[in-house]
Amino acid sequence: SWRRSQCPESRYSCNASFECWAQFMSRQEAKPLVEAAFSPIERAGFRMLGIKQVMYLRVASANRN
Repeated sequence: SWRRSQCPESRYSCNASFECWAQFMSRQEAKPLVEAAFSPIERAGFRMLGIKQVMYLRVASANRN
């Protein structure tokens, strides 16, 4: 999609304590993550809703002491 091609990975400052990285992935790229996080019934719902992309959000502590 346009959004994915323009910005495949973005870094955000969520707040003073955390940093976030958002990455758009296709269903195929995210398959192992989605299978680990959602039941087969929930994944079938994604297909019925026509979901074709997944946003993977990583959060890390900004205080790296």
